[in-house]
Amino acid sequence: MMKKLITYSLTALATLVLVFSCTKNKVVELTVSPLAVNYEVAGGEQSVSITCNDAWKVSCSAEWLTLSATSGDGNGTLKITAAENKSVDRRETEVKFTAGEVQQVVKVSQLGLTPELLVTPTSLVAGDEGKSFILDITSNIPWTITIPAEALWLGVDKTSGEGSANVTVVVDPNTTVEDRSTEIVVAGGKFSHKIAVSQAGQPMVLSVDVTKINTEYEGGEIPVQVTSNVPWTVSILEESDWVSVNPASGENDGTVIVTVDRNIYRTDRSTTVYITAAEELSVSIPVFQDVAPASRQTDSLALVALYEAFGGAAAMKEDRVWDLTKAMDDPEAKWYGVTLTNNRVTALKFLKGTVTADWTIPAEIADLEELTDLRFVDCKVNGDIPEEIYTLSKLSSLYLTNNKVTGTLSPKIGDLTELTNIYIDQNPNLGGTLPEEIGNLSKLVNLNIAKTAFSGSIPSSVTNLDALKNFMAYSTQFSGNAPDFWDQLASLELVQLYDIPTLTGPLPASFGSCAKLKNIYMYDCNFEGNIPESWANLPSTMVNVRVYGNKLKGVVPAAVQAHAKWSAWKPEQYIFPQQEGYGLTDKEGSGGQDLDGGTEVDPWN
Repeated sequence: MMKKLITYSLTALATLVLVFSCTKNKVVELTVSPLAVNYEVAGGEQSVSITCNDAWKVSCSAEWLTLSATSGDGNGTLKITAAENKSVDRRETEVKFTAGEVQQVVKVSQLGLTPELLVTPTSLVAGDEGKSFILDITSNIPWTITIPAEALWLGVDKTSGEGSANVTVVVDPNTTVEDRSTEIVVAGGKFSHKIAVSQAGQPMVLSVDVTKINTEYEGGEIPVQVTSNVPWTVSILEESDWVSVNPASGENDGTVIVTVDRNIYRTDRSTTVYITAAEELSVSIPVFQDVAPASRQTDSLALVALYEAFGGAAAMKEDRVWDLTKAMDDPEAKWYGVTLTNNRVTALKFLKGTVTADWTIPAEIADLEELTDLRFVDCKVNGDIPEEIYTLSKLSSLYLTNNKVTGTLSPKIGDLTELTNIYIDQNPNLGGTLPEEIGNLSKLVNLNIAKTAFSGSIPSSVTNLDALKNFMAYSTQFSGNAPDFWDQLASLELVQLYDIPTLTGPLPASFGSCAKLKNIYMYDCNFEGNIPESWANLPSTMVNVRVYGNKLKGVVPAAVQAHAKWSAWKPEQYIFPQQEGYGLTDKEGSGGQDLDGGTEVDPWN
């Protein structure tokens, strides 16, 4: 029994030794295939075959890989799953297989996304009030936003990012009139996108708070508020040295002081102040200033204008040259022809030869508002009677005798209601019709328009001249019948209507009713008929009756011949002689004139 037990134990020990000997000498084999695995961006699953004669293990640190097993024994298959690669970067790792002391490595790689960077919109346009925009960035790479340092008017809510995003772009209000622009650059990787940003400037503004300046003659300073967002300049209409501005230019809002000098002249004046910005913006401010009141100063300036008009010292007689360096009331001054009353000019009397060259009465004559007596007699006055003379409301005497006055007598003559004397005779180029307004001159005593070119009819308004004594209109061009209204002129003493061939018709019968008439001169015309019998009533103060050289004929009425002054009128010389074929006589059959219808012979020629 013992022997069997020992035999059994030895057998078991021999078996154990044999087994241990076989284990100790075993070679572990491990093979995997493939040794490299590549994945697309989307990832996926791939298999690795394992050939092994022993137990094995698998390890991998990459989170983006999933292993179907981490260990096994013997041959087998391992599935490796790669997640989608959401990065543009290629990624790589290793899967390690270990069996005993044997290790196999499978290299795993996965492609990255194709880099992408898109930006919309590609341009931003803002008005001057500013605006916010959204930039839509589509990207799978990191990006940055760059704005030029000088573009302080532009901002973004983020300057960098990764992946897609919306970026807010803020364009500040533009407080200038200048348009402005810049570029936003969005860059990432090899990509760079430029977004054009433009902004309009504010509309140009230019306005003032004063649309018109009206000043009295003293002038003054007038502030003008300028509202603008651009630079501007100030200018004044040419030849307006009585207006100045300060400043002459400015930028944005400001104040311009318009200074108007004192007006020392007897005329109002005007100009325009211009405020201009750029070429297309301009405002104009009319400036008006009142006339200076009449004064000694304005009289002085009027005299200077008069002096200059007739040529000054060079055109005046030596002993009549004015001394402009002295005051008018200076006893040593030479102010020929100027009369002062209370330091105002009341009379100008220039007689023959005072001025030796042709000249024209200047408009400044109107400034002599106190003038009552204006006499330029035989003084080379040329041109029309200036309108300004008709504004001299205090004028009582107007003498322009024997000059070169032209034109007509204005109806405004009727405005000079203080006139007592009008002497505009011996101006052969002064003509037209005698205006009806002459009848407004109720104070007129003497009207002398002789040796002029006045024509047409003598207006009936002459009958309104209650103070008229002397009507002198010989050698003119009046035509038609002589008016027969003289009896309405209660003060009439003299009528001179001679040497006017264009006057015809009967002699005025109304002379017989003129209580103060002293002289009738109506010779060398073409009056017809006989002396009116009413002339028998001519006043006893009658000095002259001269009607020769007309076409009168017949026997002078006996009543006329019975007038107390008949012989004093010298009828043989001043009444009877008429044009050839005509003639008057004191009785029938006398003087050789056949009054019975035969051949008419003028016995007085």
